[in-house]
Amino acid sequence: MYKKINSAILVQTTVLLLLSASLWSCFPERFRHEKYECSGSLFNIKAIVLNKAETGSHAKIISSSGEKEAYITEITAETTKLESANMRIKINRKTGAVTATFGAKYQSTVCKKSVFKM
Repeated sequence: MYKKINSAILVQTTVLLLLSASLWSCFPERFRHEKYECSGSLFNIKAIVLNKAETGSHAKIISSSGEKEAYITEITAETTKLESANMRIKINRKTGAVTATFGAKYQSTVCKKSVFKM
């Protein structure tokens, strides 16, 4: 009698643990903050911040002269393309390599990438 009850409790506990573990891994992230620190070597850009990494969202470009918004025109798991006034920026999300075109000028650098997510 006790063996049946103990084995039933063991099975129920195991099933609940497995179910809760599988559900926990499915929760989407609520917040993601990608930051690329470029140390001002790229057209005086100090950092590029992506808070909501979706096409159509805005990114923040922080430079020595202040902050600007850029429009995210394309985003994949590997690259992000931004447009702001007369500047176009392409970011390699894997390596942190950033290329920027400002009018007829072109510059490229590798920025330090940091990601914060909840």
